[in-house]
Amino acid sequence: MTEVGSVIGAPPEKNQDSNTRGCLLGKPLANTQIKVVDAITRKLLPPGVAGEMCVRNPYKLLRGYINNPEATARAIDSDGWLHTGDLVQYDDDGFIYYIDRLKDIIRIAPDKTTTIQVSPSEMENILMSHPGVGDVAVTGIPDPDNEGYELIRAFVVRKADTLSAEDLIEFVKEKTPRKYVTLTGGVRFLKNIPKNLTGKNMRSELQAQAYE
Repeated sequence: MTEVGSVIGAPPEKNQDSNTRGCLLGKPLANTQIKVVDAITRKLLPPGVAGEMCVRNPYKLLRGYINNPEATARAIDSDGWLHTGDLVQYDDDGFIYYIDRLKDIIRIAPDKTTTIQVSPSEMENILMSHPGVGDVAVTGIPDPDNEGYELIRAFVVRKADTLSAEDLIEFVKEKTPRKYVTLTGGVRFLKNIPKNLTGKNMRSELQAQAYE
């Protein structure tokens, strides 16, 4: 990200054997510090637990946002750690795995004692493995039974009109490794998925429609 001012890590020459879900980022470069913290409490997290990636280095790390002290305070703590807003986790060998942007994470509550964080990218990758799916974006919609939580909805561009929402819901149930992580918010078919100039899904636009 621009605020970091330099490359902070690199993947190994060969892929590591790991059951960790996410995109392998590798290990921090020399003189670069990375830690993973709880996004709310800011406490350090152990290997295998997803949290916000924080970065500190002696290079061109952002000093602050011009004329915006509030944004600066949210991004950079008193110890000089930049809170990136990226959800990552690391394994026992110190390899870091990118999962998603924190703001896009879907929080579901399948029962009163269980809360699960779901990465939209994880669900999108599962759905894109279906031969009948041309494009997809996943976001959360309000859960009417659990205030403050969401249901998982998929917006899909299908290759053939014969593909149904029920087909995809069952497909995800079979493919997802995690209990409760299913398309509880249903499926909506679109002609195209809105994207920004870099080709990334504009989930916020779809989510705004879902909340209307």
